[in-house]
Amino acid sequence: MKKLVKNGLFTFGFIGLLSMNLPTSVLAAEMVAERCQYEAVVGVNPAFQTTNCLLTEMALNYNIPPEVVKAVAYRESSWAQFNSDGSPNISSDNGIGMMQLTNQANFDQERLETDVLYNIEAGVKVLDEMFTRGNLPVINDSDRNVIESWYFAVMAYNGIKPQNSPVRQASGERNESAYQELVYSLINRSEQGTTTKQLSFEPSDFNYDPTSDANIEFPVHHFTFDNLTKTKYLFDIGEKVETNTRANFRTSPSTQNNLITTLPAGEVLTITGAFTYDEVSPNNQFVWYPVKRTDGTEGYITSGNLNPLSGESVEPAPPVEPEEPVEPVTFSDVPSGHWAEKEISYLTSKGIINGYPNGKFGLNDNITRWQAAIILVNANDGIISNPADPGFEDISSNYQYYNVIATAVEKGLFAGPDQKSKTFRPTDTLSRAEMAVLLQRLYKFPNAGEAHPFRDVIPGSWYAASVNNIYHAGVAAGNTTYNPQENVTRAQFATFMARAMEDSFRLK
Repeated sequence: MKKLVKNGLFTFGFIGLLSMNLPTSVLAAEMVAERCQYEAVVGVNPAFQTTNCLLTEMALNYNIPPEVVKAVAYRESSWAQFNSDGSPNISSDNGIGMMQLTNQANFDQERLETDVLYNIEAGVKVLDEMFTRGNLPVINDSDRNVIESWYFAVMAYNGIKPQNSPVRQASGERNESAYQELVYSLINRSEQGTTTKQLSFEPSDFNYDPTSDANIEFPVHHFTFDNLTKTKYLFDIGEKVETNTRANFRTSPSTQNNLITTLPAGEVLTITGAFTYDEVSPNNQFVWYPVKRTDGTEGYITSGNLNPLSGESVEPAPPVEPEEPVEPVTFSDVPSGHWAEKEISYLTSKGIINGYPNGKFGLNDNITRWQAAIILVNANDGIISNPADPGFEDISSNYQYYNVIATAVEKGLFAGPDQKSKTFRPTDTLSRAEMAVLLQRLYKFPNAGEAHPFRDVIPGSWYAASVNNIYHAGVAAGNTTYNPQENVTRAQFATFMARAMEDSFRLK
């Protein structure tokens, strides 16, 4: 496995540039842009896999595990530098851009707002400074390759305030809502196969007044833990690795219908090339390695499913057939063969949508705005934690779905109150026009160069561009009418959501 060298450049064939004595940041930005084939357009967020590449390569350039940088960026902004209208993504507490930087006088504020790579690099620099600042506790020997080594640096990126204490002072319970805990939860969820160690602390490890905003004091400056997790982004060509769990072995770098077989945990493989990004699925945050089995079979496996080869590796085992699929959730009102059955099953299997307590799905019920908020937040990252008050007049903090609605607004999925309307209208039904805009905000389909065929979509209207994009992405169908003002049923919404999330459901 490659070793990270402080301020060294990751090997991408740029050795000649090193002798030119250019500033590190200039080298970093230029090399990352070239590596990712990125051409910046102010006001336009890069495609998801391009962003995946930008964050990954910048992290490697600064010798930080990409798992950490990508999770921090996703926690901060869901990887959005710009809002849907092209304006800079600036939060209510003045966090700027993809990395949500605040109070950073050392950086060019205008470039933080308008330059994606500059913003990413600034955030990575801040994270690196947190790691080396000297007054935070360290994990083991501070190995930069180890994901858990960055625990306190991630904490400091958000602030060493009482709300980020790893344990709750009064009860001694783990503080699951601490910023760094949320970031590490994202790593485990987004880096398929990666499971970081849950670090255990005692209340006496941290001194703070829970009623004060004063920084936490750290009476313990060194912690030791076993079985920590090394980054999965530094395997060399020719290196022997092993699967850390049962893992799907595929013909191409994608999760889409290309399974060769499922490998058992502990099988030894050989890395045959550099990692690559997902070719089909836009929302996969991990990367893929080309590997070869001992019988010569070549294919791809996700980075998170690989570990450096240990002395305790088992001999290669014969392939096993994929496990039988888990029995899908069924609903009494969804008959076998129904046109939305597969889409509903897909979403319920991922915990994105649920039925009613009476065992029904409510196929023909109109979906409400609060229900749509829950589904979109679940599809985004599922994390709901102390969002800022969106300021709607018709929902108070005591409202049953307040937190999820506030989270949906904070994530940019729903708009907040404005001069035209200061209400959310949670029980109102969702229209097809609103649905198109919500799906576009979440999945950021590329702007379609062609026109749509719908005669009832008003050109230049607030929803027209979104309808056009989801139509050309294969999410919406239609011949001459879209019916933008019609209500959306739960079956219809499930179908649109499944198409947005999974290419195999899309219209060809």
